[in-house]
Amino acid sequence: MKTLSKKYFIAGALGAVATAQLFSPLVASAATVDILPQGLNNVSTVSLPAVITWIIKLIIIAGFILAFVFLVIGGIRWILAGGDKTKVEGARGQVIGALVGLVIIILAFVVIMFIQNVFKVNVIGNTGLVDFSLTP
Repeated sequence: MKTLSKKYFIAGALGAVATAQLFSPLVASAATVDILPQGLNNVSTVSLPAVITWIIKLIIIAGFILAFVFLVIGGIRWILAGGDKTKVEGARGQVIGALVGLVIIILAFVVIMFIQNVFKVNVIGNTGLVDFSLTP
């Protein structure tokens, strides 16, 4: 049993290293993405709607990332359950919960975009969650 756990640990560590190597260019390029409202560096010029917009963006992005992480962890737990019914049930519950969370976050984004388009208000901006423009 110990050698099986050691094999899973080594496989998981190698998978984590491979994933880090695969996504490191993506993370490096994400450092240039501007999600802060204009003028946030100068606190005296920040408006309340800009701060609320920034908070909404942050909540949606963080919620999506957390739900995705929980989905991956639940999938790994399901794989490592080894047929044990209680472990499989726990992992299945985590996967279902993560999928429900992803659906809720996506629906919240769709509702925000619907409100933005129907009422012609600027809730999170016309470009979506993140401004990917290359201009400074």
